[in-house]
Amino acid sequence: MTLILKQSTSIDIRVGPFVDATDAVTPEIGITLAGADQAEVLKFNGAATVTMAGAFVAITGCDGWYDYTVAVGDVDTVGEVVFVVQDSSVCLPVFVRGQVVEEAVYDSMYLAASASLATEAKQDLIQADLDLITGTDGATLATAQALYAPSKAGDAMTLTAAAVDLVWDEDATAHQTQGTFGQAIGDPGVVAKSLWEATVSDAAGVSVAADVIAVKAETVLIVADTNELQADWVDTGRLDNILDARMAEASINTTGGAVDLVTTTTTATTATNLTNAPTNGDLTATMKTSVTTSADNALNVTTYAEPIQGLPTETTTLVDKIGYLYKVLRNKKTATATEIQIFNDAGTIVDHKRTISDDATTYTEGKIATGP
Repeated sequence: MTLILKQSTSIDIRVGPFVDATDAVTPEIGITLAGADQAEVLKFNGAATVTMAGAFVAITGCDGWYDYTVAVGDVDTVGEVVFVVQDSSVCLPVFVRGQVVEEAVYDSMYLAASASLATEAKQDLIQADLDLITGTDGATLATAQALYAPSKAGDAMTLTAAAVDLVWDEDATAHQTQGTFGQAIGDPGVVAKSLWEATVSDAAGVSVAADVIAVKAETVLIVADTNELQADWVDTGRLDNILDARMAEASINTTGGAVDLVTTTTTATTATNLTNAPTNGDLTATMKTSVTTSADNALNVTTYAEPIQGLPTETTTLVDKIGYLYKVLRNKKTATATEIQIFNDAGTIVDHKRTISDDATTYTEGKIATGP
């Protein structure tokens, strides 16, 4: 018997009987595809032979028979196919022949009967869909088409203007269940919370409308206060006159006593500095002392790390230039016939180097370069 198999579709098939290779009678119950000499799928339409890779399970209560789960790759090509299991030391060879057919052919052969039985049920479902689309009982296809226009691809439906109008013209009071758009839009006559209530009819502190009204009232008061301040701050206004009077006083005291003395006259120190300041813009003696102290700290107090490994640039800071000179003077150096090396503070890493040469007339040292 030849099995009809659906292309590229996995299915379980019965393989057997497996009998002893010696007496050709005794059923063999320990067959495995891994232990077989051959467990292959032969394809007779030019396709390459493949190894049986599906599940292989012994059938309980029927020794010598097995279920094999056909892999998709076993039946990916239309045509005759043979499943072969051979284990020469254990059992006789077993063959199962099949014919792989295209999906459509297989469905037409085995699904036609069930499809015809389902025709009436499908018609009922189609009618139910039409009724759902139109909102009426016994709706016709023409009615549905008036509301839905199929796309060119045929697998999607696009609402027509008529259908959109039906949605937007629907009375929202008939659709007030929790979470619906109708409830959100609401209606003045509906008790359930709605946008209408929140924005128009709720009491103060409950809805958006009431809160906006309260904020607007506060805003009016704020505008009135700021208008008064603007009048107070203008020249000769109330606050301006108070500040002018305070600026004219010799000192500012609090009720509990003088907290700070703020005079409107020049202090003695300031006057002295102003008097002693040269007319040509030179620094005063106090300023000079301050500058001298800062410079002395920069030169004699502040310390600077030595320059790190690298190529000294043509233009750099004075600190770096002095640092390179001190590093060459202080740190370890080695010299060969062609190169001088300058090490870091630890004397373990070459930070800089320069080439040297001597042609018996002129001794030459090249530019300092980065190490190593």
